[in-house]
Amino acid sequence: MKLSRSVAQSDAHDPPTPTVDALGLKLDTANPLDCPPAVCLYGPPGAGKSREMFLAFPNCLYVQTSKTVLQPVESFIHWMQRPDVTDKMIEDAGCDPALRYSLKLPNKVTIPKYVPGTNEPLDPRPTLDKIINTYLAASMAGTNPYEGLVFDEWTEFAHRIQMAIDLDSSYGKDGFKRIKSLKECHYHLAEVPRATNTVLGLICHELEPVFDMKEGTPTYGQLKYRGGPKMPIKPLTHEVSAAMDVVLRIVIESGSALGDGYVKRQYVTEIQKEWTCKIRTWGMKPREPLGLRSLLTRGGYRLK
Repeated sequence: MKLSRSVAQSDAHDPPTPTVDALGLKLDTANPLDCPPAVCLYGPPGAGKSREMFLAFPNCLYVQTSKTVLQPVESFIHWMQRPDVTDKMIEDAGCDPALRYSLKLPNKVTIPKYVPGTNEPLDPRPTLDKIINTYLAASMAGTNPYEGLVFDEWTEFAHRIQMAIDLDSSYGKDGFKRIKSLKECHYHLAEVPRATNTVLGLICHELEPVFDMKEGTPTYGQLKYRGGPKMPIKPLTHEVSAAMDVVLRIVIESGSALGDGYVKRQYVTEIQKEWTCKIRTWGMKPREPLGLRSLLTRGGYRLK
């Protein structure tokens, strides 16, 4: 999967008038917080990743792995509109009560796992390539109606891409070439927000930290790979995290399922040795309540 380089390397908007310094160099005076962020959310099943991304960016185009991925979002929209649900309950859920009757399920594209009518795995690369390049071209032409592009669930898409690469005979027996191709897919994907001035969202499963458990080795018990967004190969977790502006883990507090039926979910924003986290802001508590849009706004991002 490769993006059109001529499109991906272009800016979808007219750049600001450059300022020339004493050396005659053109300075970039744009505020980086004006650029919509590339956001990756990861966590265990049921943590609320899809809902959080949707509430933060409801006007994105969603590319999903199956037709049921956004069921939690649709369920939440219906819950908000129930007469017994109060504004306080909606606020506690991380949403603005003013949106209770205006939120609608986002536009979405589904890429199935198998070729329709068969049990043959579908190579997702051509479809993903078409979606991304159509999105980029529309942004260049000023006809893109979306505020961003969200992939739910990217862990599954990355796994399917790896399977397609493994089955591609053109790579021969060159394992390094296969890994390089998988990494390039992610590098090109990370260009989308920079090229279009729109949001990029990746929703991922959670990869537990990996330790060296081989007894007798000098590194026994030491951390090999930090936990983070789950990818087909463990080193790719670091590469994906490095390419994103914001990487946040959602945790479900153990023992917090109380008699009222609520479970406490939080963002982990502190830097940890064993888990990947990145949010380039100051003044955050080690754990913050759900509400991605509020969190990013407090961090200085000027969201539309």
